[in-house]
Amino acid sequence: MEALTTIEAVKQLAPNAFRAISDDTINALIATATAQVLADGFPDSTTTYDGIGVKIRELACKALTCHLATLDNASAQGVASEKVSVIERTYIDRSTRKWYDQSPWGQLYHMLYLEYAGGNGYVDERVILH
Repeated sequence: MEALTTIEAVKQLAPNAFRAISDDTINALIATATAQVLADGFPDSTTTYDGIGVKIRELACKALTCHLATLDNASAQGVASEKVSVIERTYIDRSTRKWYDQSPWGQLYHMLYLEYAGGNGYVDERVILH
């Protein structure tokens, strides 16, 4: 299966998310995202109301790859705020948050899924590896 995006493309979108991640790991995230995007049934592309072509499948893969890369950061782990002097950390209640709500990239993927992949109000989580 050919990857739907490249390391360079996702690093350009979210440089901070990928700064400490090896290229091998990014390739694995891209492969996982590619499999999920294909399983979710995204069309290759769509046309906007004014005739501009948009590669939806590639955009969804980029969003999901960025989301997977950020699942290990502090905000994805439920950290709402931190204070350095006299160490203080505030957490949010993650029990009510879906996996895709844990980052802006996951929210974008979910929106694209609902709009273009025939989503019926939820993301099919059977293929997601997490």
